[in-house]
Amino acid sequence: MQAPLARSLTLGLILALAPFSGAWALTVGFEDLVAPPALNASEGLQYTNNDSSSYDGIVWDSRITVVGKSYEVNASPPAGPLFSGGAPGGGNYYITNGTGATSDPNTTYGNGITLTTNQVLQGAYFGSVEYYGYNVGEGASQISITAMNGSTALDTLNFTLVPNTQTGGSSNTAVAMTYFNTSAFSSLSGINSYVINRTPRAGDLTANDSNVGWVADNFTFSRPSSSVPEPTNEYLLLVLTLGFAVRLGLKLRGKMSSKQS
Repeated sequence: MQAPLARSLTLGLILALAPFSGAWALTVGFEDLVAPPALNASEGLQYTNNDSSSYDGIVWDSRITVVGKSYEVNASPPAGPLFSGGAPGGGNYYITNGTGATSDPNTTYGNGITLTTNQVLQGAYFGSVEYYGYNVGEGASQISITAMNGSTALDTLNFTLVPNTQTGGSSNTAVAMTYFNTSAFSSLSGINSYVINRTPRAGDLTANDSNVGWVADNFTFSRPSSSVPEPTNEYLLLVLTLGFAVRLGLKLRGKMSSKQS
């Protein structure tokens, strides 16, 4: 059996087993949006995505905003710091939970952000921001993500954000995002959405205050274990046949090499 054919059979065996491996993963980095904002601007996610909140198979809360990496807190003099230092290895865009001109504690602007998907969230990069002001220590102090099954909370994970220390001026270095590991959700079954809440820092009114902001990037999802299909007997027979063909081909190739030498 020639080497190219053996390689083809090996590849066929790998592809045949792939649907049952459970190793599928998806990282959402917001880099291939249809109409992204300028690098120094921001825009609601649905408006960058053909007026749809469904992106990469996940329905994102309509309040989520896409932000360019050069976006500043205040572009007018005196220039403010960058909105975020971004995620390590991040690209040109990330998201934020939205802004608002209200401090009404009865509103929920930017809190209770919902991601609708049955995939397992393994983690994402998060950071704290301060919107249109330069008060040190504002922005969200903590993020909590709750895995949901309908209206039932399955589990909640909490993550403390690095404090925002910007005081204004274009020379300041924006705070970078840090990784929130949520792989503990892998032990759950029946997930169909996630709710992201935030905790204010001292000086902010409530978790609903428009200044309690966060940014995020590079959400990683995996397939739930319950969605990995069980192979049929016919499929197992096909895989065994391919495996036997690969083994036989390699054995014949070895004998031919020995004769030639």
